[in-house]
Amino acid sequence: MKKKLASNRFFTDDDLINEHDFTKKMIGSISNMQLISESDEGNDVITPSVTDSVYQDEVKKIGDSVDPRVQVTKFKIYPTDRDVQFDGRLDSGINFFMSTKAMKLSISITDENGQASKIYLDAELISTIQKLNGYYENWTREWAQKLNTEYKPKKPL
Repeated sequence: MKKKLASNRFFTDDDLINEHDFTKKMIGSISNMQLISESDEGNDVITPSVTDSVYQDEVKKIGDSVDPRVQVTKFKIYPTDRDVQFDGRLDSGINFFMSTKAMKLSISITDENGQASKIYLDAELISTIQKLNGYYENWTREWAQKLNTEYKPKKPL
């Protein structure tokens, strides 16, 4: 059965199936090249829980250095990739993302609902961002050392 598109082009149900199969094959090829990942973190990822000492130590360190009202939203250690990711939110509205691989601190400022927020720079906010950046620099050095000593990649069996 032929159907008509808005562009006056006709196509059959077989055309749709072929296009679907082609798209599916293309996505499979891209996935095999590891350009996209379907939330498979592999076996070599460590996600410390809130009760783990390493998690509590990180929260205490950032709280003591930057802001005691920090909310950590992600903390993962990837020994094979030699990466640690740590992100969260400060009460000032600053969201942060740290990664030992990225080698840069990423911040954004949003309201409680995650919407971009207008900010007014004042000495306190600038000081908080500077403290966060200083913390990040020390954090990357510390975790680079830990990845070489305490968190070596798992060896294949």
